[in-house]
Amino acid sequence: MLQLLVQVELVKSTSNVESPCIQVCTLDDNMVCIGCYRTQDEIRDWIIATDERKLEILERIANE
Repeated sequence: MLQLLVQVELVKSTSNVESPCIQVCTLDDNMVCIGCYRTQDEIRDWIIATDERKLEILERIANE
């Protein structure tokens, strides 16, 4: 099983939506984090995503 490590940099957010990150930042073969279940793109874009987009991501995660 291929696992990629991702470097995480903590950044202050002005969002009211809390990140699902649990600091287990490893991507599986499908480029999905095994800790928070976000895709690589969702992780990268989280800091610039609107609260609406963040809620969409959290809903997708909850439904999987």
